[in-house]
Amino acid sequence: MALREGDKHNFQTLLRAAGNRDIILIESRRKSDGRYVALLAATYQEPGPGGQFVIVPLGEMVDGDPYELYEDPMQYERLSPKDWSPRKGKKRAP
Repeated sequence: MALREGDKHNFQTLLRAAGNRDIILIESRRKSDGRYVALLAATYQEPGPGGQFVIVPLGEMVDGDPYELYEDPMQYERLSPKDWSPRKGKKRAP
């Protein structure tokens, strides 16, 4: 499965928010089952006087051991760090 454009866009939003120190970990209730979960979210304030504080949910934190829940993505031949890494084109330190 290729990464969807929306996922790539959200990842870029996450990187920008982290660079601006506008990233938060917050608890929210999942609509589908009413369970409280930890969300990784970006934040911003709408422009203008009295601008509303906005939270943009970007991902749900893993509930459990991620090494037990997910397969290693590097096991797939078609996937390489250049496909998902924010360091595209940047050399790694030895």
